[in-house]
Amino acid sequence: MTEDHRTTTGRGALEQWLAAAPFNAYFRFRVGAIGEGTCTLEVPFHEEFLRPAGREPFRCTGRLLKVGRHLIYAVAECLRSDGTLLSHHTVMYARAGERAAPRHA
Repeated sequence: MTEDHRTTTGRGALEQWLAAAPFNAYFRFRVGAIGEGTCTLEVPFHEEFLRPAGREPFRCTGRLLKVGRHLIYAVAECLRSDGTLLSHHTVMYARAGERAAPRHA
C-alpha cells in the first residue's frame, strides 16, 4: 500500500479473482480495461437483464473518486455498446482495519 492508501492490482490478479469468485460462475464478468482508479467489466447477456439492457451484453465502468483512511467513494456506470446509459451508481465503502482507540476527555 502506498502512502495515499491506494493499491495497484494488475489485470492478471483481477482475472484470477473473478475466476475464483463464486458469483462469477454464473455472471461470467470479464475484465475489459484497467486504468488509474478505474476498472471496466464486460457483462455478457443474461435473461434477467432483458428489461434494462435488451438482448445484448453491456459494459460497466467503476471509477474511484476518493480513497480515504476510513471511507472509499466511487461511481459506476453501465452502458450499452451504442453508449446508451443503463444505470448509474454511487457507492461508499467503509474500509476494514484497525480501529482507533476512543478519545477520553
